[in-house]
Amino acid sequence: MTLLNNRYQILQTLGRGGFGETFLAEDSQMPSNRRCVIKKLKPQNNNPQIYQLVKDRFAREAAILEDLGDKNKQIPCLYAYFEFSGEFYLVQEWISGVTLTQKLQQEGTLSESSVKEILIGILPVLDYLHSKRIVHRDIKPDNIILRAENNQPVLIDFGAVKETMGTIATASGNPVSSIVIGTPGFMSVEQNAGRPVYSSDLFSLGLTAIYLLTGKLPEELPTDPATGEIIWRQYALSVSPSLAGVLEKAIKFHWRDRYSTAAEMFAALQAKPLPNTQISPPPLPQNTQISPPPPTPQSLTQPKPSFPEWAKILLVSSVVSGCGLIGLVLLRQENTPTIITEGTIATEEAIAESPVPTQENFTPKNTSLPSDAGVDYGNLQDLLSIGRLQQADGETSTILRQLASESAQLRPQDINNIPCTDLRTINQLWQEYSDGKFGFSIQRQIWQENGRNTDLFRSQVGWRVNGKAIDYDNHNFSFGAPRGHLPSVRSLNHNFLLPRISNCGL
Repeated sequence: MTLLNNRYQILQTLGRGGFGETFLAEDSQMPSNRRCVIKKLKPQNNNPQIYQLVKDRFAREAAILEDLGDKNKQIPCLYAYFEFSGEFYLVQEWISGVTLTQKLQQEGTLSESSVKEILIGILPVLDYLHSKRIVHRDIKPDNIILRAENNQPVLIDFGAVKETMGTIATASGNPVSSIVIGTPGFMSVEQNAGRPVYSSDLFSLGLTAIYLLTGKLPEELPTDPATGEIIWRQYALSVSPSLAGVLEKAIKFHWRDRYSTAAEMFAALQAKPLPNTQISPPPLPQNTQISPPPPTPQSLTQPKPSFPEWAKILLVSSVVSGCGLIGLVLLRQENTPTIITEGTIATEEAIAESPVPTQENFTPKNTSLPSDAGVDYGNLQDLLSIGRLQQADGETSTILRQLASESAQLRPQDINNIPCTDLRTINQLWQEYSDGKFGFSIQRQIWQENGRNTDLFRSQVGWRVNGKAIDYDNHNFSFGAPRGHLPSVRSLNHNFLLPRISNCGL
């Protein structure tokens, strides 16, 4: 009998994926022959230096998984981790039960009460993770198991270890992740762009709930072409307006329109629906004492940044008076979660080494974006912040054309009319939302490195392949595009634009 690591007897394969395999096994060194789940993970890079980096990160993330499982019973315990023959192994608690996918396949679509119970059971786990500055990034029906003994939902298969295995080296030798963690359909647009925030998990959870109610995967649901919002209500007409409203908010296209925290979504699920009436409640007597809201579960009361007593009172009173939006605004201002851009699991040490931007500077509403022509750059900023790079490129082209010429016909020399201030603002936005990969200043640098030869420049940034220019629609409008690939500003001649960028000192 062959034992893995001289200890684990493999019973069956549970799954295979791009990063390895998952097995059900028995621990031969435990008196009970305890069953466990073993994940075998293989790095995607053979570079020895990258391999050592992967090994170090794997050890760090395993330690965090151990801590999470020890302190929360709805996260599998980590029993061990080890390296063998260039591959990495996690040994975790085996959860006896069914995934939400299996439950739907066995029973059909779930009732509203069952779905609500699952949501109320899993949101405290997400709140706990987010309080640890962790974004799960792969919330889906397959990754939530209902434990057989108590029907309690358990969250499995964190994405950080997969991202570590996907680490590669760039041409300059710097380590980067070559993949976007998540499952197509269940991922929000910002997560698909590699910029997940806490509400990205809530978006995936909302779609998971809709799948349980309708039996339809996200890709089977239509979307509103004007807003990008997912249309699902027609497939679950019996769902109450209160639950439907919670799910609608959870899956909003833009993260700013969703719940900002799991605790906020949890409270919305437990709130009693307001009566359908247009009559405002009478004002409270002057000396009325407002009772505090009922306490939430312990896992929903992790230490958070505090906010003033007056804000708390206003929050409660606003809810009582039917104006809860005021209170939610205060909550959002005082308790803004943090985006994790490189790796789902981050230690305090790692955060100190590489400062993590906040959700606010993920899409900052910078009201001081300068323009000598009075241009409002808010739309361009919004498009970049949610990863809509092709639309952002079109917006950039439109702005530059308007700045260059008041007439519909643009002459190449008109590009010199574009104010340097506006070129700097556009460059600032592209650089900020691409972590310095895109922007005019990067393009100017590549152009000058190639002796100001525009053809060589176009080849290096990926606009020419095998000596031939590629169609605009075939450009790579993603964060994985070559350095300097964007903005490509359709219909503007870079033979004139690049010298203008250089003259402006970008």
